[in-house]
Amino acid sequence: MFKIIAAIDEEGGMGKDGDLPWTIRNDLSFFRFMTIGDTVVMGRKTFENTGNLPNRRMIVLTSREDYDKGDLQAHSTGGVKLYVSPHQTTWIGGGRSVYEQYLGAADEVVLSHVEGSYDCDMFFPMNKLDQNYEKNAEFEAEGFTVSRYKLF
Repeated sequence: MFKIIAAIDEEGGMGKDGDLPWTIRNDLSFFRFMTIGDTVVMGRKTFENTGNLPNRRMIVLTSREDYDKGDLQAHSTGGVKLYVSPHQTTWIGGGRSVYEQYLGAADEVVLSHVEGSYDCDMFFPMNKLDQNYEKNAEFEAEGFTVSRYKLF
C-alpha cells in the first residue's frame, strides 16, 4: 500500500532552495511517527537533503544508473514495486516529481498544513490531489493541521 506524506504552507509551498523552509518540531515528529518502521521512497534530491532516516528502509528513486546511496535504488515506479510488498505501507516522501508520479496511484495522502507562508519555490501538485482524492479526516496539532485524503 502506497501513501503520500508531505507538509505544505498556506500557499501549497513545500520547499525553498532545495530545503524545507520551516522547522516545526511537532511536524517533524509527526513524520517520524507515521513512517517509522516502514519503507520511505524519495527522489534523489530530497534524499540528499534528508539522508538516511533511522529505522526506515529508504528507497531512492533516481534516473542516475550509478547512484548507490540509500538502502535501495530504483529507476522507475515499477522498479520501486519490485522492492515492496503490497501488504506493507510504503510512504512516498517527495520531492515534487515523485509526488506527481504517485498521485492518483497512492491509496492515501497525508498532508500537514503548516501555518504561514514561506516564500517557497517548490509547490505540492494540488491539482492532482483534487482530481483523485477526497478528504476524509482532519485534526489540529500545535503549529499545523493534518488532512488525510483517500483515493476516489
